[in-house]
Amino acid sequence: MIDNRFKELRVNVGNSAKSIIDNILDNHYDPNNFAGKPEICIFCGSPKSLTKEHVMPKWVFQNDPIMFFRTNSNEIDQTFNKSTVPACKTCNTTYLSYIERHIQILLKQTDFDTSANESDLLNILRWMEIIEYKFHVLEFRRKYRASKSKGYEPILSNVPLSILRSNIRYSPYKATEQLRQSQKRVTIKNKEPRFHSLITFGLSDPESHFIHSMNNFLFFSLPQFNKALFYFFNEEFDDYAIATQEARRIIKEVYTKEKNDT
Repeated sequence: MIDNRFKELRVNVGNSAKSIIDNILDNHYDPNNFAGKPEICIFCGSPKSLTKEHVMPKWVFQNDPIMFFRTNSNEIDQTFNKSTVPACKTCNTTYLSYIERHIQILLKQTDFDTSANESDLLNILRWMEIIEYKFHVLEFRRKYRASKSKGYEPILSNVPLSILRSNIRYSPYKATEQLRQSQKRVTIKNKEPRFHSLITFGLSDPESHFIHSMNNFLFFSLPQFNKALFYFFNEEFDDYAIATQEARRIIKEVYTKEKNDT
């Protein structure tokens, strides 16, 4: 059943891919010429019965209303609870909610060291690609705002945060291309070449952790399940040990930098 839900979602996104991207760009790409078109579901393109789909499912951050992530471009804190994108009621309840319930049970019941099978891991991988797609949409919808550290820049006040990234040299074209890439990942059936790009960790730390570099990788912990997940979106590995080593290096580097900055 879960395979069918992933398949139907892939088909929906693929069939409406261009109209979805066009709607996002028309409404959020050019700060001087917003089209003001009605929002549509980012999974099937329907304008009807839209709901607010959480980018990170609420159970991931344990329904904590104040848990947040920080955007580097303007150093503004954004709560997960308010990070949503438009999805129609059908896509939200029939596909996304079903997939999330399946993943939640899988994470709760599975010991990755002893009992996880390839199908389970590939479904977690697919789910994380859906999250990444939602993040790309979210960051086109979010605009630059004043912060205590960065101050206020009127010329940037309506620029999508997706564009204001130094690693893409603030290029609207690269931001748009990465949005398309994140959408395309969701539509691709075969994930076998990316099998080792997903790293699973056993974790006993009661604190929640989250690191995200758009179009590069996503890491978050699930203390309620004593697990953490790391996924490389653009890298493929032949050796799981090498992928794990690289993931640990990135995590250590990020947290060492944060510690030195405080």
